[in-house]
Amino acid sequence: MLGRKIGWAVLLVAVVFVLQVALDFWVKMRIDQCLEITVEGRFMPLPFHTAFRISGVRFAWDDKVRILSGNLKVQYPILGVFRAEGIRVKVHGDELEAEFLGDWVNVNQGKTVKFKTIDIDVSLNPQGIQEVYQLSADSPNLKMSLRESSRSSRIKG
Repeated sequence: MLGRKIGWAVLLVAVVFVLQVALDFWVKMRIDQCLEITVEGRFMPLPFHTAFRISGVRFAWDDKVRILSGNLKVQYPILGVFRAEGIRVKVHGDELEAEFLGDWVNVNQGKTVKFKTIDIDVSLNPQGIQEVYQLSADSPNLKMSLRESSRSSRIKG
């Protein structure tokens, strides 16, 4: 009898873990779709958390910025995933090397920037970024900070 209970408990834990990993992949695909990017790197689910890590991350976002290397941790509220108005995600980046592109190239005179940390709290929908709640970035020669952009000043792509 005890062996059966342990078997059911192990099965339940395995099912919950598989569902969580599937949800993590779905959130990552949704982020890629909303921002029209393809994030590359080693995807690592965080067991029993609504979060995942991507190490050795690389991607280009529109004609704004290219991330050349670094690590990301993406967190999301489980109920927020199913909101019709969009998905809210919090992204923390460590040791991100970035290159600004297009109109943003003058931000750092065309040089790459090594950010110690980047924290982003944003709501995404299929049209792009819906709302920015917080953005902060810290590097030895560049610091950025933004809190609570209004819905009327939405940023596309």
